[in-house]
Amino acid sequence: MPRAITRLSDHFGQFDLTFACGNCGRRREMTPRDLAKLFGWDALIATVVSRLRCSKCGARRCSATAQLPSRPRRYSSLPR
Repeated sequence: MPRAITRLSDHFGQFDLTFACGNCGRRREMTPRDLAKLFGWDALIATVVSRLRCSKCGARRCSATAQLPSRPRRYSSLPR
């Protein structure tokens, strides 16, 4: 079981972040690389979420979910 993702640099930035607004329900997916340009690689995800604002309604009630990417079906690392 992988450990919890708390910083942008966890798992070498190889995960997906999904942000959802608490007011209007707008969802947006971002990569840690885009956020690291603004906040730095050592920034906590909780700090990033508290500073983000919804682009649709302007509220600061965002929540974040981090997910590790899954391998595609029928993936084989062996050469054909």
